[in-house]
Amino acid sequence: EVKVSISQAALGAEFVLATLDGDETLVVPAGVQHGNEFVLKGRGVPSLNQGGRARNQVRGDLRVQIAVFVPKKLNARERELLEELAKLRGESFSAQESRVKSKIKSAFS
Repeated sequence: EVKVSISQAALGAEFVLATLDGDETLVVPAGVQHGNEFVLKGRGVPSLNQGGRARNQVRGDLRVQIAVFVPKKLNARERELLEELAKLRGESFSAQESRVKSKIKSAFS
Protein backbone atom coordinates (compact mmCIF):
# COMPACT_ATOMS: atom_id res chain seq x y z
CA GLU A 1 0.00 0.00 0.00
CA VAL A 2 1.27 3.45 -0.91
CA LYS A 3 -0.28 6.41 0.89
CA VAL A 4 -0.71 9.52 -1.24
CA SER A 5 -2.04 12.96 -0.34
CA ILE A 6 -4.96 14.49 -2.20
CA SER A 7 -2.60 16.86 -4.03
CA GLN A 8 -0.30 13.97 -5.05
CA ALA A 9 -3.33 12.01 -6.25
CA ALA A 10 -4.56 14.96 -8.31
CA LEU A 11 -1.20 16.06 -9.71
CA GLY A 12 0.69 12.74 -9.91
CA ALA A 13 3.84 11.77 -8.03
CA GLU A 14 6.77 9.37 -7.91
CA PHE A 15 7.46 7.03 -5.00
CA VAL A 16 10.47 4.85 -4.26
CA LEU A 17 9.43 1.37 -3.12
CA ALA A 18 11.66 -1.13 -1.36
CA THR A 19 11.44 -4.46 -3.22
CA LEU A 20 13.26 -7.76 -2.80
CA ASP A 21 15.71 -6.63 -5.50
CA GLY A 22 16.25 -3.11 -4.18
CA ASP A 23 14.51 0.20 -4.70
CA GLU A 24 11.97 0.54 -7.50
CA THR A 25 10.32 3.78 -8.65
CA LEU A 26 6.54 3.81 -8.95
CA VAL A 27 5.15 6.61 -11.10
CA VAL A 28 1.61 7.44 -9.98
CA PRO A 29 -0.24 9.32 -12.72
CA ALA A 30 -2.33 12.43 -12.15
CA GLY A 31 -5.92 11.61 -11.24
CA VAL A 32 -5.18 8.33 -9.48
CA GLN A 33 -8.05 7.14 -7.31
CA HIS A 34 -8.13 5.53 -3.87
CA GLY A 35 -7.93 1.77 -4.30
CA ASN A 36 -6.27 1.83 -7.74
CA GLU A 37 -3.74 -0.96 -8.05
CA PHE A 38 -0.43 -1.04 -9.88
CA VAL A 39 1.38 -4.25 -10.76
CA LEU A 40 5.16 -4.47 -10.92
CA LYS A 41 5.66 -7.57 -13.07
CA GLY A 42 8.25 -10.05 -11.79
CA ARG A 43 9.12 -7.94 -8.72
CA GLY A 44 7.30 -10.05 -6.13
CA VAL A 45 8.12 -13.16 -4.13
CA PRO A 46 9.92 -16.04 -5.89
CA SER A 47 7.66 -18.92 -6.86
CA LEU A 48 8.33 -22.22 -5.12
CA ASN A 49 8.44 -25.51 -6.98
CA GLN A 50 7.03 -28.69 -5.46
CA GLY A 51 10.37 -29.52 -3.80
CA GLY A 52 10.26 -26.29 -1.80
CA ARG A 53 13.27 -24.65 -3.50
CA ALA A 54 12.99 -21.28 -5.18
CA ARG A 55 13.07 -21.33 -8.97
CA ASN A 56 15.84 -19.11 -10.27
CA GLN A 57 13.99 -16.95 -12.78
CA VAL A 58 10.32 -17.21 -11.80
CA ARG A 59 9.01 -14.37 -9.64
CA GLY A 60 5.52 -13.31 -8.80
CA ASP A 61 4.17 -9.83 -9.33
CA LEU A 62 4.28 -7.08 -6.71
CA ARG A 63 0.87 -5.47 -6.36
CA VAL A 64 0.73 -1.95 -4.98
CA GLN A 65 -2.56 -0.42 -3.88
CA ILE A 66 -3.06 3.35 -3.64
CA ALA A 67 -4.51 4.79 -0.43
CA VAL A 68 -5.46 8.46 -0.76
CA PHE A 69 -5.46 10.13 2.63
CA VAL A 70 -7.34 13.28 3.53
CA PRO A 71 -5.91 15.49 6.28
CA LYS A 72 -8.02 15.69 9.43
CA LYS A 73 -6.88 19.23 10.23
CA LEU A 74 -6.16 22.08 7.85
CA ASN A 75 -4.54 25.38 8.62
CA ALA A 76 -6.34 28.53 7.46
CA ARG A 77 -4.39 28.82 4.20
CA GLU A 78 -4.90 25.15 3.27
CA ARG A 79 -8.63 25.46 3.91
CA GLU A 80 -8.79 28.67 1.88
CA LEU A 81 -7.03 27.01 -1.08
CA LEU A 82 -9.28 23.94 -0.97
CA GLU A 83 -12.39 26.13 -0.78
CA GLU A 84 -11.14 28.10 -3.78
CA LEU A 85 -10.56 24.87 -5.72
CA ALA A 86 -14.05 23.64 -4.83
CA LYS A 87 -15.54 26.93 -6.06
CA LEU A 88 -13.58 26.73 -9.33
CA ARG A 89 -14.86 23.20 -9.89
CA GLY A 90 -18.44 24.11 -8.96
CA GLU A 91 -18.42 21.72 -6.02
CA SER A 92 -20.45 22.27 -2.89
CA PHE A 93 -18.75 22.25 0.50
CA SER A 94 -19.47 23.09 4.10
CA ALA A 95 -18.24 26.54 5.06
CA GLN A 96 -19.40 25.93 8.63
CA GLU A 97 -15.94 26.34 10.15
CA SER A 98 -15.49 29.66 8.36
CA ARG A 99 -18.86 30.89 9.66
CA VAL A 100 -17.97 29.91 13.22
CA LYS A 101 -14.70 31.84 12.99
CA SER A 102 -16.58 34.88 11.62
CA LYS A 103 -19.03 34.80 14.54
CA ILE A 104 -16.18 34.60 17.04
CA LYS A 105 -14.39 37.50 15.34
CA SER A 106 -17.51 39.67 15.31
CA ALA A 107 -18.20 38.91 18.99
CA PHE A 108 -14.82 40.40 19.92
CA SER A 109 -14.97 43.40 17.57
